[in-house]
Amino acid sequence: KESNGKKDTLFADVSSMIVINDKKSRWLHYQALAEQHSAEAMLGIIYWKVRDMMMKDSTGSYKTLYEQLITAHAAAWKGGVPLELAIEKVLLS
Repeated sequence: KESNGKKDTLFADVSSMIVINDKKSRWLHYQALAEQHSAEAMLGIIYWKVRDMMMKDSTGSYKTLYEQLITAHAAAWKGGVPLELAIEKVLLS
């Protein structure tokens, strides 16, 4: 079981990762987090952060990202694609 400090750090790290504009930097940050945390643990936080940003975004870019995440997540479950790979593809798109 993770301690509250580790959970808080994961939350902050994933939240900051998702708002990085540079795709390569965002992917590298994701890779570093993926070495220590499961994709499932990060995905819930990613969904929350993207949805939060979507509510504040007038350009629609976070809505597109949210929709891509949902589609990739569903495809991973249906098609047997590893969730880690599905998330990576969205972060790099």
